[in-house]
Amino acid sequence: MGGVATRRALVAATSRSEVDEAVASGSVLRLARGRYALPAVDDAVSAAHRLTGVVSRLSAAQYWGWAVQIPPERPHVTVPPNRRMRSAPSDVAVHYADLGADDVDGIATSRDRTLLDCLRSEGFDGALAVADSALRDGFSRARLLAIARDARGPGAPRIRAVARAADARAANPFESVLRGIALRVDGLHVTPQVSIRDPTSWGAPISWTNA
Repeated sequence: MGGVATRRALVAATSRSEVDEAVASGSVLRLARGRYALPAVDDAVSAAHRLTGVVSRLSAAQYWGWAVQIPPERPHVTVPPNRRMRSAPSDVAVHYADLGADDVDGIATSRDRTLLDCLRSEGFDGALAVADSALRDGFSRARLLAIARDARGPGAPRIRAVARAADARAANPFESVLRGIALRVDGLHVTPQVSIRDPTSWGAPISWTNA
């Protein structure tokens, strides 16, 4: 589920008692009403506090409740470019950037900056998983396209390609990654969550057509 999930999804995959036990033991964190995540989100917040930085990149995506292709092995934290460290901590992926006031929202990069960073730093499939999840969560598609349009520097063409391909209909990172792979096949065009029905069954697989 990309490191984050709704309570409904967790209960459907396990049971109410197992979800409650996982939350009580700390193996699953409650981000907000009905929204849960792996403890890596809490680890990222702790690391950001410790380094006087902000949660960023994939860790920030999870902080905002967005699913990712693969949860990061180490929390991502961004600090100012002039920050001096005797040695970089081995348990944190430290990044250096001059963030403006609009780039930070509390202990994490803002939603806009988080999307920009993820679309720039991740491969196409991983970036698409984050973008799809952000749209599912209510992030404006027009805003995503504007962020991509204004992007400059390394990876800008890929940022715009991911933004154009992003689709809120993708149910999870697995579907996003599968669609990302399909989009690289010449002449293949895919649409997520197309309903297929007959008198006895119903399904919603990814559909495809050959151009």
